[in-house]
Amino acid sequence: MKKWKIKALLYGTIEIPKGLMEGGLDPDIILKFPYTGYLLQNGEENVLVDTGIHADHIVDGKAWRACPAEGGADYVLKSLEEYGLSPADIDTVIYTHLHNDHAGTHCCSPMQEQFIRRTSMKTCSTRFRSRRRVETMTPALPGTSRGLKTNASLTVM
Repeated sequence: MKKWKIKALLYGTIEIPKGLMEGGLDPDIILKFPYTGYLLQNGEENVLVDTGIHADHIVDGKAWRACPAEGGADYVLKSLEEYGLSPADIDTVIYTHLHNDHAGTHCCSPMQEQFIRRTSMKTCSTRFRSRRRVETMTPALPGTSRGLKTNASLTVM
């Protein structure tokens, strides 16, 4: 049995007033959250879990609910480089779900097998904004969110 190592990757950060998350309580307290992904390695395979937020979803330094944020492909690439890896070294990408902070930066080469949960794909087929996001994913340069649908083998679990 192969042993897997799991490494947390930092893909950026977002600063959210606590009041936005707790019904208005403590609105002056600012919480800083990381955008994260994970690298799973067993000595033969490199698996990336989530690809972080795409820089296009951060407008004027702000993301969800106009909260200050930073992130994008550069953060993903830097996180991989810290372990001596490039996108070409990734064998598989697993998306936990298709929110833009988890699947926004498709920065890997077109050769990986990619996985998404069936419930996430069903959600994308019923919600207009998510459905539109999936429908418009087409091949493009590394570092863009385009490519999820046609750039790789996408397996719905």
